[in-house]
Amino acid sequence: MIMENGNNQAITIVLPDGRQLIAKDKGDNDYPGISIELVNADGSQNLIAWAEYNTACDSASPEQRLRQILWNSENDEPAVIMEYDTGVLVEER
Repeated sequence: MIMENGNNQAITIVLPDGRQLIAKDKGDNDYPGISIELVNADGSQNLIAWAEYNTACDSASPEQRLRQILWNSENDEPAVIMEYDTGVLVEER
């Protein structure tokens, strides 16, 4: 299901256990990309991951700009940042 979310669109997938995965446009010109959030049965939301293109890093090649960021649910911080095209681990916490 595609839903309008202000100026951004979101895709919602209902999981068999009733929770939802929502993919949204991050709405950021410096880091265009999507975020994926898990919506629990009680309505609480947890960020799971981002995929973004880093336009703010002038020294990076195009291959280094597309990044995957996996989120840590325990401390609400990025757990892993990895360059998508090269597979290089940028940061792990």
